[in-house]
Amino acid sequence: MTQSMQEQEYQSDTIHFRVLKKPFCQIEIEASLSQEEVTKAKEQAIKAILKQVSIPGFRKGHAPVAAIEKRYPKEIQKEQVSVLLRKALHECKTTVPVTPLEDDQVRVGMRKLSGESATVGILFETAPEVPDIDPSLCTLSPVESKVLTEEMIDDVVRQALFFYATWEPVVGRAVEEKDFVLLDVETIETDPPKPLFRGTRFEVTDASMASWMKSLVLGRQVGESVEGISTPEEDLPPEEKALFPPKKVRLVVRQIEKPILPELTGDLLQKLGVTSQEELRDNLRRTLQGRLDEEKKQKLRLQAEAFLSEKYSSDVPYTSIKKELQFRCSALDKDPEFKRQWNTLSSEQKQNFLKMLEKQCEKSIRLFHLAKHLLDQKKIAVLPEELAEFMRQHSTGGVDQQLLRAEAVSHLLLQKLLDYVVAHATNS
Repeated sequence: MTQSMQEQEYQSDTIHFRVLKKPFCQIEIEASLSQEEVTKAKEQAIKAILKQVSIPGFRKGHAPVAAIEKRYPKEIQKEQVSVLLRKALHECKTTVPVTPLEDDQVRVGMRKLSGESATVGILFETAPEVPDIDPSLCTLSPVESKVLTEEMIDDVVRQALFFYATWEPVVGRAVEEKDFVLLDVETIETDPPKPLFRGTRFEVTDASMASWMKSLVLGRQVGESVEGISTPEEDLPPEEKALFPPKKVRLVVRQIEKPILPELTGDLLQKLGVTSQEELRDNLRRTLQGRLDEEKKQKLRLQAEAFLSEKYSSDVPYTSIKKELQFRCSALDKDPEFKRQWNTLSSEQKQNFLKMLEKQCEKSIRLFHLAKHLLDQKKIAVLPEELAEFMRQHSTGGVDQQLLRAEAVSHLLLQKLLDYVVAHATNS
């Protein structure tokens, strides 16, 4: 984000404006009014007060100015300030070529008032100055396409069968590779310890179990307890790593199990929504190929996003960042898994997580404005059917539909921006 502050000056017929552009699209304006304007404002204030008050011996509105000034100095000054503030704000709007992001968020206050001059402060946020994007400056590294294999389809079929499996305990030996185990895991950095898992089933494989957990559980007997350090996986996104900092943990093996998978009979195929194994595999083939294509596309999008974040670090309004942060925190608060992990963090870890999340929000808002700017230029729009499909996929009970719609628009705009950059980038 640009941290430098830029100063400019403007002059109307009666007021001098000193404009300071500050970080986070904040605009601070100092309006200097002359003695003539101060005097006029006081005269208007006296007239206004004169109409409102009565002094014994005089008809309402006809009391001498000196008497009004003597009896109501505070009321006159308050009205004078109000006149000057309105004057400064009105001329600011017609003189200074900077538009507030939201009119109702403009703050105006008197900084200095004397018989000779007045200084009014005007504060607001403005829309970001979004630069034009040149996607040809983005150089993409090649992304290898994964080839769909029959073994991959076999694995997905196997995973589907686990929903209908029965389980038998394994006795008389320790945990081995490819076993299924029921584990209790708790962090022992607090007193009393805080549970992370209770009786949760894991498959002892690299694909299904964290490496630190796998190294602890292999070779352990049922009922055996072991202590170690949990560490986040290297390929986790930063926000997930922040939720899984290294912790001292205790792990207990409750049971070793063996799954008994059912045969793919007609009844089970019907439960899976197909009539034959061929139809099931064809459906999975299309789904998995779509996932592989999307995975490749997403890797290219991540390169495009990194290019945009590095090349176009324009300023964004802090209130927009704050609203995005509140939205994300609200969504996370409804996630039981997140809340469970959150409750295991220290105060410092929670603060670090929120700081990291705020940085992500700032980046997201910046990319949103870049997307809107580019897509407006190129006449690219989010289609109604795209919006409807996103909301259908992400709508769950209790989700605010208005917030979901806003999230959908933001997500789809960003996706179209990244796809545009990818389509017009230079390949290395």
